[in-house]
Amino acid sequence: MNIWDYNFNYNGQAIIFNIILFIIALCQYRSLYLGRVKRTGNYIFLYLLLVLFATFAYAEADFYHYQFHYDMMKHYDRESLAEPIYYWIANKLPDNYFLWRFSIWGSAALLMVLSLKRVGVYASYAGLIMPIFFWHQFSLTRGSLGFCLIVLALILLFENTNIYDKVVAIVAILASIYFHNSMTAFLLIIPLAILMPFNNKTIKLSIIMFPFLYGVTVFITNNLMELNILAAATEDLAEGYINKQHSEQNFFGVAFDVLNFSGQLLMLFLSTKFILDHRGEINNSVAVLTKYGYILMYISFLFYGQSVSSFISSRFLHASTFPLVVVYSYYMQHHIINKKDRVSMCLLGLYAFYELIYPMYKWW
Repeated sequence: MNIWDYNFNYNGQAIIFNIILFIIALCQYRSLYLGRVKRTGNYIFLYLLLVLFATFAYAEADFYHYQFHYDMMKHYDRESLAEPIYYWIANKLPDNYFLWRFSIWGSAALLMVLSLKRVGVYASYAGLIMPIFFWHQFSLTRGSLGFCLIVLALILLFENTNIYDKVVAIVAILASIYFHNSMTAFLLIIPLAILMPFNNKTIKLSIIMFPFLYGVTVFITNNLMELNILAAATEDLAEGYINKQHSEQNFFGVAFDVLNFSGQLLMLFLSTKFILDHRGEINNSVAVLTKYGYILMYISFLFYGQSVSSFISSRFLHASTFPLVVVYSYYMQHHIINKKDRVSMCLLGLYAFYELIYPMYKWW
């Protein structure tokens, strides 16, 4: 059976469940948004919210697409996904799609909680950032398990820990490639993040060079398919993403892109400035995660709006949220939340709410 022939039961009404979780999180952490209370919070509660939102991700189209893959693996004995690990999980667990999702996204959520705790982030500050910045991206793909593993591995690698932890970290980074077939591309960025000087000059130079690098990217990617560099399957996948994006590039689509990017760039600017200004006090692993997230987002913008490779932009932007959710949570905890922070969080929150309301309207 072809995925495009599958009867996807998109359910707009079920998204009310996700909206309720979103509102609960906003209410739970609203005092921190106002800057009135500093408290540690409860990671069990935060974990449950994150896992419930991702396991029952009714607002994500891939939630329904993964159900097709699960049916192929569980009921037709076909390795429908590229990575054998998910076929193995499907056949080891009882026949329940939600249990399969919980085993994957629940494991990823646990790795993220361990990462946040390892750098000393309170659950309340992670809870302040996660619903408005992270929940949507976390729920999208099975690759979340690989990205969360990378984040924890980088923290173990660059903390002042013993040699055993460093060996485990390296093995974990290499093992992440088994959780999504695109993970290799993101692993190649890690050495650059480690070696890149982290200072104001580097940031300014990257901004100055952006128009030139964007032009180079346009030139290269416009010739990829003509030169037959991409495999046929990759070309088909790229064209699918392109057609989907073109169908959504109306006035409102562009307007909400601007809303999303405004919030993300402002938050990236504020947190990066804070970390650069306090380099001597910042945890080494947080500095590396900041560089890693910055580079991933930078690459994302290099590919944004291009006819052939715009799908790469969303992939790299997606990847950037995993290291940056740790960075942003750390940033919020270690300074007094101000007006600029609130503006950024408000923009991110509006976009996160749009990501719930729009599919509910579309699939009702």
